[in-house]
Amino acid sequence: MTDFAAGYTAYDLDVQGRTLRAYRTGGDKPQVVLVHGYSDSALSMKSLIDTLAPTYDVIAYDSRGHGASARIDSPYTLFDLSDDLAGVIDALALDKPICIGHSMGAATVLIAAAFHPDHMRAIVAEDPPLSDALAKTDFSEWKAGHLQSTALPREQLVELYRTQVFPNWSQVDYETRVDARYDLDPTVFDLMDWGAPPHWREWIPKIQCDGLLLVGNPELGSVAPRPLVQEVVEMWPTVELVTIDDVGHQIRCDKTDAYLAAILPFLAAHSG
Repeated sequence: MTDFAAGYTAYDLDVQGRTLRAYRTGGDKPQVVLVHGYSDSALSMKSLIDTLAPTYDVIAYDSRGHGASARIDSPYTLFDLSDDLAGVIDALALDKPICIGHSMGAATVLIAAAFHPDHMRAIVAEDPPLSDALAKTDFSEWKAGHLQSTALPREQLVELYRTQVFPNWSQVDYETRVDARYDLDPTVFDLMDWGAPPHWREWIPKIQCDGLLLVGNPELGSVAPRPLVQEVVEMWPTVELVTIDDVGHQIRCDKTDAYLAAILPFLAAHSG
């Protein structure tokens, strides 16, 4: 099996009393921190890590309960995950990196920008979960599906992802996504509280740094409904909005060229 972490420096960081695994490409370059989505992992962002590594010192870490990070032992919220992000930045003594997140990771970087403003210079949020419906989702069904799929041999699940789930993705993207599923602590489905207050309408106005907000089409699976996205833009005057109509939630992997066309100029402009 491919070692997708080959070439990266791995760290086991003590963050808020738990161990979080981080990977770093290194070099005297502008720093970028990647924050993955729910049930994914740092290495499921490998394609992006390798694209950015020639120009940036890229750090990607496994959120609690994901990848090689500590398993879940108590309830937690998105606000705890934002504190974890700030803790990773502190543990590695990073100098106000740009933070990029997808889905759960997008919510993480948004909240961290609001409540830890000195930790980052700019953020990119890919299809953040703005809909209140997510807090009412029945995660027991999601957990059951996860357990059923990860009971399959890896090769069989890889083939399923390649032919049926993500047929347009690169080989690296669906293989690393499959690996993330096997590495996931299923307790996250039981103990993560998506609806913990305060509501995003209360803290979005606290964000002062520049941001790039990428959203897909709700009819295709985006979790950022357009009316709510417009509210965010009105509350956050330093954000740039990019909407991509022919993709749902997985913008980075489904429409890689459009994703990179949006984020690369933003990163270049904020790396000085």
